[in-house]
Amino acid sequence: MPLSDLPLARITAAQFHAMIQAGIYTADDKIELVDGLLFKKMSIGSPHAALVNALNFALSRRLGGQAIIAIQNPLAINEYSEPEPDVSLLKLRQDFYRAAHPGPQDVLLVVEVADTSLVSDLNAKIPLYAAADVAEAWLVNLNEGTLTVFTKPDGAVYQSSKVFKGGETVPVPGFHDMSIPLSELGL
Repeated sequence: MPLSDLPLARITAAQFHAMIQAGIYTADDKIELVDGLLFKKMSIGSPHAALVNALNFALSRRLGGQAIIAIQNPLAINEYSEPEPDVSLLKLRQDFYRAAHPGPQDVLLVVEVADTSLVSDLNAKIPLYAAADVAEAWLVNLNEGTLTVFTKPDGAVYQSSKVFKGGETVPVPGFHDMSIPLSELGL
């Protein structure tokens, strides 16, 4: 019998947290919850880490305390999903989301950086962000040196996408007249 024909059970974020508290999973397991399924996170290589650092630096310099830049922190998307995007640009809150993880309504931008994770980022996480009505998602393809901007979420699909390549500049959502040259990101 194929796996797709078996009755599978999705787990909720609450169940996932209970498993962590029970010691079933630890931070060393490097997993995240996407649509009720546990995804093993890929190891982060130097190019991936450098791109995340460069993006964090570029956003921090430009925003100067106008938003929160979260690096690989959970987003409470829905009952079944708590992904950890490489970068999240969040609405500024004085408590820095102490009481609970930010939700889709708090997100200005999510960024996934992909080399080995390209297929799962493109086919699982980007649609998840669209379904949650996250206004803008970026996917950096390290293999091709491109940054794709996804906008206009409609269901689990972004209706608009634009690919940026080296030498181009990407506008930062929610901040008029603010943009980042891809050259600052090493693309």
